[in-house]
Amino acid sequence: MLRHLLLSKEARGKDRGFISYAELGINQLGAVYEGLMSYTGFFAEEDLYEVAKNGDASKGSWVVPVHRADHLSQQDFVKTEDPDTGERRAVLHQRGTFVFRLSGRARQQSASYYTPRC
Repeated sequence: MLRHLLLSKEARGKDRGFISYAELGINQLGAVYEGLMSYTGFFAEEDLYEVAKNGDASKGSWVVPVHRADHLSQQDFVKTEDPDTGERRAVLHQRGTFVFRLSGRARQQSASYYTPRC
């Protein structure tokens, strides 16, 4: 049985923490549940670029089909460093790859979400 949950995303130069399910109350479990359910995944049916305001994905990003991205500003493409060349390139999710994303507010707008007790 899984008894521990990874608490944080991997970040360069930082340790990652774990929390124990046994130590969580109902409100904390609800918050963990909501955090997990706020993501969605899909297989890309075509090549997709990842874009965000000024290329900063920390506050959310979107995916745009490559064939519809020609009108976008270059500064709005989320970029990553190529491990071989060190060059910064636009993040491309190729056709057939699994794309894991924050799903936005769809669940909240449909009222299918956990509401903590006051």
